[in-house]
Amino acid sequence: FALLLTGATIQAQTRAASARSYLERADAFFAQGDYARALRDYDLALAFDQSTAAIWNKRALTRERHNDGPGAIADFTRAIALAPRTAVYLTNRGRAWLQQGELEQALNDLNRALALDAACAEAYAHRGLVSAALNETAAAIADFDRALQRNPKLIHTRFNRGLACLRAGRHAEAERDFAEFRKQGGRFTLAQQAFFDQLRK
Repeated sequence: FALLLTGATIQAQTRAASARSYLERADAFFAQGDYARALRDYDLALAFDQSTAAIWNKRALTRERHNDGPGAIADFTRAIALAPRTAVYLTNRGRAWLQQGELEQALNDLNRALALDAACAEAYAHRGLVSAALNETAAAIADFDRALQRNPKLIHTRFNRGLACLRAGRHAEAERDFAEFRKQGGRFTLAQQAFFDQLRK
């Protein structure tokens, strides 16, 4: 029995080591922007370890880079099942639902994330986008404010706040937001600039 137990322990340790090895390499590929190789190695890591929520979350993020929204949501769901009180996983799935146009599911996940972590700037930022998509401009601006209070460096949230203020007729605030957006390195496309000019009229 002791020999069998030792063998099982060694096998488990070997599988864990293999998972870590593939995970580390996948993380390196992801950081380099090589998402195809990252996805392959996350697949291999999961072949050895399906019980670690972080691996599912990381593969989901990689699937997002491949524009595989449904696949990303499926992986975020696996991560949440393993770690249901991790706000970042709920925030990530909420963002993925939003990108798929599933606003109700997105709002549910983001509210759950904020119930777990009221300081999660990204959850407020994405919930603001849900409100904007629902034409609830005041609620959107309020959430963008909450996000920026917690993380002033969320450059795209600054842009989104400016756009929401512009739609609300709060032009002075919008101009300040866009100025801060540019100050932090943001740039408008020609189409965006034309759109803003039209809204200002």
